[in-house]
Amino acid sequence: MSLVLPFERVTGGDRPRVGGKGYALSVLARTGVKVPSGVCVTADAYSTINDDWQPRISPVHAVLAPPNKESGDVRISARPTN
Repeated sequence: MSLVLPFERVTGGDRPRVGGKGYALSVLARTGVKVPSGVCVTADAYSTINDDWQPRISPVHAVLAPPNKESGDVRISARPTN
């Protein structure tokens, strides 16, 4: 499992892992269009970091944004962007 893929190594099967923008840039790079060299940080990388950091962040969330008493939800959240 690669957490980071250079544009040149992204294939059609990687699109769900690298997202639409990363995939499009990789296609352009492979077809010879001048794009800055770069890499795609995969969804696997996000999951790995999120799983590792969640236990460390939870106490901070509890102090900064106590759970909503009705729903139990924490008011601070993070989400991946594509």
